[in-house]
Amino acid sequence: MKVLQLIQKNSFNKVIRTLICLYPKELYITSKYKKLYKQLKKLNSLTRKETIYIDFNNTNDCYDIYLKYKNNSQQYALDFIKRKILVNMKVSNETLLKYSEAEIISHFLYEITFDGFNERKVQKIRKELFNYDKNDFVTYEELTKELGYDILKRGKEIFENKQ
Repeated sequence: MKVLQLIQKNSFNKVIRTLICLYPKELYITSKYKKLYKQLKKLNSLTRKETIYIDFNNTNDCYDIYLKYKNNSQQYALDFIKRKILVNMKVSNETLLKYSEAEIISHFLYEITFDGFNERKVQKIRKELFNYDKNDFVTYEELTKELGYDILKRGKEIFENKQ
């Protein structure tokens, strides 16, 4: 089953209750999730070979959503992949058996909004990050000034706030 099919099959109210249980700090931005949910629900179906997995570490205190190709054990991050591609990926049978549909969607929404809700801004960050060669800047501070934010500090803040 594709992520898009799960989204179309489940009500936003059910999903947002699960998301808030899993990530209580997200309570304050439910309107942003609702808008995103409506946008995702309207996306067209495409054929994709990648499969999305949800994996928890040994202590079950954090999760990781990743994608991989059928005949390849390499795992790929979802960061910076366009949402219309992500929603059309198949959810693994293992994930479907292990987690409820609302949990799968909740983890998916949380993961794809990790860098923000505005997809254009996320894609802009992606372009900036991948277009910069480390030799373009003498110091990390110059890179931070050019991007307009400290990548490491921002990542650490996001990680600590989401714990």
